[in-house]
Amino acid sequence: MADEAKTPPKLEVKKMTVLEQLKKLDEQRTKLIEDAKAAAMKKVQEGIDDLTAIGFLCKLVEIKDEEPSARKRGAREGAGQVDPNKPCSVCNFLTSPNHDARKHRAQGDNKKPFTAKDLEQFGLKKV
Repeated sequence: MADEAKTPPKLEVKKMTVLEQLKKLDEQRTKLIEDAKAAAMKKVQEGIDDLTAIGFLCKLVEIKDEEPSARKRGAREGAGQVDPNKPCSVCNFLTSPNHDARKHRAQGDNKKPFTAKDLEQFGLKKV
């Protein structure tokens, strides 16, 4: 019994799971990013202070991630679909590949059916 008391207790070595390792790495990454941002902000603030000292009023603003501009404008769902069985409302005939009145936008207010030359330029064929 005397020998058992003298030996130090064995430490259980806990192996980290992959998930635990990833969490730890994420925490380290977050800390490194915060430290790098703080250092960069300090440099930027010194620059702003220098500009202010010589008469230029500046303000640093952090921009949050925004959604893509198409969503911002409110893009319509389903825009761009052409009914394959409906002829163009300007030309009054079907083409392959299909087209509709939007293809005539470049014609301005005086929209007219496409000529054979126009169809060839757009890669369209009369059906």
